[in-house]
Amino acid sequence: MKLVSAGMSVVGGRENNEDAFGSLVYFAGGRAYKALFVADGLGGEAHGERGSKAAVKAAKELLPRIEQPTKANLRQLFQDVDRRVLRSGGKTTLSLLTVRLDDGVCYAAWCGDSPLVVAAGTRCRLRATQHGVDGMLFRCLGSERGDVENPWEPDVGRGRLHPGDVVIVASDGLDEILDEEALPETLADLQKSGLQSRDPASLTRVCERMIKRAIERGSTDNCTILLGVLR
Repeated sequence: MKLVSAGMSVVGGRENNEDAFGSLVYFAGGRAYKALFVADGLGGEAHGERGSKAAVKAAKELLPRIEQPTKANLRQLFQDVDRRVLRSGGKTTLSLLTVRLDDGVCYAAWCGDSPLVVAAGTRCRLRATQHGVDGMLFRCLGSERGDVENPWEPDVGRGRLHPGDVVIVASDGLDEILDEEALPETLADLQKSGLQSRDPASLTRVCERMIKRAIERGSTDNCTILLGVLR
């Protein structure tokens, strides 16, 4: 199987883009995986652009060293990435999803409020819960230890993808179309938007339309999305 993916990031209503994203095909334990990453840096004095870039760079480097992405191993990964982000002087969220390509088993891990969705058609099978309320985060990478003992600690989910299933990893600039209320409509629209193509360029156009819709619905934040379809 193959996870066809595309991504896009725009500055939106901000002065600069503090999001970072990436994808990676790698081998671990003799098996092939593809991973998607999105980090949304915290602005202002938190130097978000430093934190988000450090998080994605570190996650891409460290994830292939894990023989199997179990909950314990992903927890350790986030702790190791957090150390890199602390050294960068920034703060950031991080959401990642990795898919084992021989059987479609997927593992998701997230810290912060960056949306992550796994869907079969119009049915949501996994949606990341946010670690924050009204823009105030309880957990993020690069945070000094305070009221929360382990602010870097991720939530972890596991599932299995089937051909045609869709994965979305994004920054919270896409909340206007990926929150609990808007998600059913977004998933229904995705099924009509050319996801059957194996051409990443067609997925890029879908990403562009999704970002445009989020901005039209009021997003004023950086907007970043990675969209993948299992083939």
